[in-house]
Amino acid sequence: MKTNIKGRLGAIAIAAGSLSAFASASEFHGWVQGEGAQYAKEANPAARFDFSIDWQSTEALSPEFKKRELSAFGFYEPGKKGDWSVDLDRAAVRFKTSSSSHFTLGRIHPVEEMNPGYRSENTSAIGANWSQNQKTPLSPKVSGWVSVSERMKFGDSGVQAIATYSPVFVPHLGPRLDFSDVSSSDGARFALLPPASVKVGDAILPLRYKVDTGDLSGIVFQSQYFVSAGYHKGGIAADALFWSAPSPEPTIDASGILRVNSETVDALATAKPRFEREYFVGGRFAFSEVVTRPEVELLHEFVSNRTSVSLMDRPFSFLDVGLLHTFQRYTPPSAGEASPVSPFRKQLAWIDLHSSLGSKKQWEPSVKWEHHFTSRLSGDWVISRLAYRFFEGFSVYGYLSLLSGRSGSYFGNWRALDSFGFGLRWKW
Repeated sequence: MKTNIKGRLGAIAIAAGSLSAFASASEFHGWVQGEGAQYAKEANPAARFDFSIDWQSTEALSPEFKKRELSAFGFYEPGKKGDWSVDLDRAAVRFKTSSSSHFTLGRIHPVEEMNPGYRSENTSAIGANWSQNQKTPLSPKVSGWVSVSERMKFGDSGVQAIATYSPVFVPHLGPRLDFSDVSSSDGARFALLPPASVKVGDAILPLRYKVDTGDLSGIVFQSQYFVSAGYHKGGIAADALFWSAPSPEPTIDASGILRVNSETVDALATAKPRFEREYFVGGRFAFSEVVTRPEVELLHEFVSNRTSVSLMDRPFSFLDVGLLHTFQRYTPPSAGEASPVSPFRKQLAWIDLHSSLGSKKQWEPSVKWEHHFTSRLSGDWVISRLAYRFFEGFSVYGYLSLLSGRSGSYFGNWRALDSFGFGLRWKW
C-alpha cells in the first residue's frame, strides 16, 4: 500500500480554498511558461510548465483593497521524477463593516491583509515560521489561511488592527514522496528519500515504510488564530502581532518491527506525524520613505523557545540584500522520535542583483545567491538568469542553477541537482 500524505492534504486544502464564489473577471493578468532543463546526474533533459494568474474585481472597497480577488499558481513536470502542484494562493471576498473597516472571507495571509502591497517571503522571520508550499523547495511559497478576518482602521490616526480565525490547517506541502510497506520508497526529483536499508546484527535488511496519519480530519481541521495591532503613517509601518497554529513541520514518532515470511526478510518502520501547537509573538517594522526601504521582523516562539529575526534592505535599485537568523539551543530527539521530515532555514544571508538593459530595457539579467551559515550545515545556492523580451508580453530566458553544501544541509541535500535550462514566457 502506498501513502502520499502531502498530496492528500494538498487536495483538501485546494478544495477548502474554493469556498469563495466570484463573478466574471474584469481585471485579469498572469503568465505561462514552459522550459527544458538538464540536471547534472540525469541522462535526459526534463520539461516543466508553470502558470500564475491574478484576478480582481473593478469594485473597490477602499484605495488599498478590491471587493473580490483571486490568484493561483502551479506547475507540472512530466516523467518518473516529475511533480505537480496547483495552489489557490489568494481568494478573498470583502465586505465593509464600517467606513474604515472590513470583513474578509476566503484564503488570505493575515500579515499581507494588514499591510497592503506586502508579500511574505520564505526568507523573512514571519515567512520562515509560516506554512509553505515547498513543492519547489529552492524557492518555497508562503501559504495563506482559509479564514475569516476583520481589519479595522481608527480614523486618520494611523492605528489599525486585524483579527483572523482559520478552522483549516495545512502543513508544509513538499515534493511528492511515496512510501510503501512492500517496496522501496520513491518520489519526485527534489524529494528527500528515507534510508533504503537498515543493519540488524550482521545483516543488512531492506527498510519499508508505513505512515500512520490516523484520521486526516484530525490534522486538517485544527484552529489557527492571528491578531495584530499597529501604526501605519508617514512612511512608517510598525506592527505587534501574535498567532497560534500547529507547527507546519511535523515531529515524527517512529517505531519498527522485523518481518519474516517465506520469501523475504525486511524491516518495517511506522511513522506517525505530530503537529505540535506553537505560539508566536513579535513585530514587523517597515520604513517606506527611507531611501533603502528597510524591513525588520522579530519573532519568538514559546514552546520551542526559539527567536527569529530578519532584515531586508535595498541599498540600490538593482540590489536587494537580506539576513535571517534563528536563535535556538539544539535538543536531540527523544527515544522513538525522529527528526523533522525536511530541513528548515534557520541561518541565511542572501543577495539579489537584477536590472534591465538595452535601449528598450529588453534584456533582463539577474543573479541571486543564498548562503546558509548554520554550524556544520552550511551551503550555497546561486542562480543566474538572463531574459530577452522580443515584444510586450513575450520573452525567452536561460538560467544556470548551482548548489553546494554538506550532506544533510539545506542546499547540500540537492547538490546533485545542479542544472541549466531555457524557456519561453508569455505574460498578459
